[in-house]
Amino acid sequence: MALTNTMTTIGIITGIAVVGGLTFYYIKEKRKIKLELNTEIVETQLTLKQLGDYFKSLDLQKTKHTPFIAIGNSPEFTKTIRNRFVLQEKYGYKCIVAGVYEKGCDIISLGKIFYTKHLDKDLIEALGNNPIIIIN
Repeated sequence: MALTNTMTTIGIITGIAVVGGLTFYYIKEKRKIKLELNTEIVETQLTLKQLGDYFKSLDLQKTKHTPFIAIGNSPEFTKTIRNRFVLQEKYGYKCIVAGVYEKGCDIISLGKIFYTKHLDKDLIEALGNNPIIIIN
């Protein structure tokens, strides 16, 4: 009788652990939102001002959103993102992501991918050797 109660208790605990683990996995995977970002091909020069104007056009809250600029195909950026959007390689074009990190959800909630052949000197200077920069 005691063995049966022990086995039943172990079964219940195992069941709870499995359900809890599956729930945790589901929530974790749901956070990895498949985000479709708009793209723009800039045949001329992509400027820091253009990216600033893009961020100004968004309704961002300083306490909730963190805007950033990233070199899209840099390993540092692609390892960091939780979102599963695909950055297409376009021959001869640089990929720049103007994104918005949402602090509470730990995701990139907004953004735009710019493909360009040329960056202006201000954008080059702002990026420096950093694959990701935070915009204040």
